[in-house]
Amino acid sequence: MALKRIQDLDAAATLDGTEIIELEQSGGSVQCTAQDIANLAPGGGGGSGDVVGPASSDDAYPALFDGTTGKLLKQGSGALGTAAYTASTAYATAAQGALADSATQPGDLAAIATTGDVDDLTGFPGGESAFLRADGAFAVPAGAGDVAGPASSTDGNLVLFDGTTGKLLKDGSAPGGMAFIDDAPSDGTGYVRKDGAWAAESGGGGSEVLDVSAPSNASGTVTLDFANKSRYAGLITLGANVTTLTFSNLPGAGKFAEYELHITQDGTGSRTFAIPASHKALGGSDTAIASAANAVTVLTASTVDNGTTWRYAMQDSA
Repeated sequence: MALKRIQDLDAAATLDGTEIIELEQSGGSVQCTAQDIANLAPGGGGGSGDVVGPASSDDAYPALFDGTTGKLLKQGSGALGTAAYTASTAYATAAQGALADSATQPGDLAAIATTGDVDDLTGFPGGESAFLRADGAFAVPAGAGDVAGPASSTDGNLVLFDGTTGKLLKDGSAPGGMAFIDDAPSDGTGYVRKDGAWAAESGGGGSEVLDVSAPSNASGTVTLDFANKSRYAGLITLGANVTTLTFSNLPGAGKFAEYELHITQDGTGSRTFAIPASHKALGGSDTAIASAANAVTVLTASTVDNGTTWRYAMQDSA
């Protein structure tokens, strides 16, 4: 067979690595395979390991075992790329993970989200005194205060100190041991609190608005009820003689009181109105009411000694 230069030889078909090639080594001719030569190429895996890689690979593709020998590798499909990474410090430590395992889990809250009842929380011991501590465990607060409360209490009551030690508490009751103050009467009169009750304001500048009362003539007696006020205004039409004029609920000793009474005769007229002996007429005052039918007489009087003595003026009116 005629010798040819290497460059004159035909190009080889696709190699599978088993082809025999003659080489000169240490002054003599030796043989090797095409795979042996490929293993000597840069990146071809010319190390001393016992695992054989593929003839070539794509950058960033994963390596997979080829078969079950554990000695052959092949290229996987798809590049891994340059995926973003997270520093290890962003993950929980073993101790933190243990706490997370014992803490309330999202699944434990499912019942509460449905019913709204905290007693549905997994592991919750129930009762109003239980609470969730920072370490994730339920516990009842022991309390470290030096003030002792009562054995029981009524919801909404105020808390009062029991004794003078400053260390004991009791239930105030009703609430706080204090009675509610009722609203003052709503009748246009000014009131003040007196001896635990509302009392009409007495004296002053006359700004009080008075209601006009209509006293009755019962068996000849007419009573003017001051209702503890300082002033009284009344209107009466006589259908019979008045033999007695009395007063009730005056504002009391040391208080000023006055009244104005408009006395009208009925259609018959000639009715009489007896002025009490306690009334002392001012100069120029009438001492008897007008007697004509439908006549009007105005009687005014005041006292500064709780009705013992009244100073009055009386005049008929057109």
